[in-house]
Amino acid sequence: MKKLLATSAAAAIVLAGIAGVPSAQAAAPKTFTYADLADIKSFEVRSSEFGNRSIYYQAVYDGLALAKPDGSLVPNLALSWKYDKSLKVLTINLRKGIKFTDGEPFNAAAVVKNLLAFQKGDSPDASNAASIKSVKAKNANTVVVTLNDVDPAFVGYLGRNMGLMQAPKTIGTEAAKTNPVGTGMYVFDKADSQIGSTYVFKANPKYWNKPMRKWDGLTVKVISDGTAAVNALKAGQVDAVNLVDKSTVPMLTAAGFKFASYYLDWAGLSLIDKGGRMGTPLKDVRVRQAINYAIDRNLQVQVQAQGYGKPTSDVFASYSKGYIPALDHYYKFDLAKAKSLMAAAGYANGFT
Repeated sequence: MKKLLATSAAAAIVLAGIAGVPSAQAAAPKTFTYADLADIKSFEVRSSEFGNRSIYYQAVYDGLALAKPDGSLVPNLALSWKYDKSLKVLTINLRKGIKFTDGEPFNAAAVVKNLLAFQKGDSPDASNAASIKSVKAKNANTVVVTLNDVDPAFVGYLGRNMGLMQAPKTIGTEAAKTNPVGTGMYVFDKADSQIGSTYVFKANPKYWNKPMRKWDGLTVKVISDGTAAVNALKAGQVDAVNLVDKSTVPMLTAAGFKFASYYLDWAGLSLIDKGGRMGTPLKDVRVRQAINYAIDRNLQVQVQAQGYGKPTSDVFASYSKGYIPALDHYYKFDLAKAKSLMAAAGYANGFT
């Protein structure tokens, strides 16, 4: 299903990995104000939550890799990465000459400490680092990660919160929860912020990749109520909101607001007892086929997502390497065929 991001005409989301729609006519504001649905519990990377909270972390921390809107990864703090033939040993080559805002150098030792801290941390995504067997600094600018087994998703996690780099001296400290130190495009201004309400970020004067930064300042306002967030957008108090209630799209469109939409969630039914070991009728392929023919995917999109989604029989997004176009239309809604298959399988009256 699609999740919608509503923006005013002059606004865009610029942080790494978040899609944005810059205005072609209006000049970008010096400070970008974003309404976020969720407050942040801790700025520590090892406790980080991504999704709605990613903007807080991406403002102050750089990732080893940068995830583009199409899901692909490009170099960031890491210049390159490569597996050996076993696909269990990953060598990461790092960018040189970068420092954290507290003056600490960004190097292999910093990466080692960050990855191990994330693996042992309390982030909901800590399991992304579960396959790590060891992390070692080969030299000042090279890190070697050895995995317990092949993990096809591991490199992708380097573009998420597992790959965010926090100043080593701050890891595990109480101060790091409310005063983050990274190499990112912004520096958190704790004095001008109100924890739990408004978070102010000012430009990092020594940021290594200044073309990436589109605004001189970033302000994140916590507005957990969707209606209040939309009202703040309409009143000009914020430049963008993460839209919860998609029924407001026509009204906002009519008012001149722009939208950047992207596929976020997949909703579907997984058939797990195909061998019949749990005693279910799912062992019969005709039953499984009947279930698929009995689901009206088009209606689901209209009811569950107010039309802002895409019906599919696949579980992978269209930009994923796992995507198979033919699967999108493999099963068409056909209730008569579903009933026929159920009858042929011996379940004309259904089953419990």
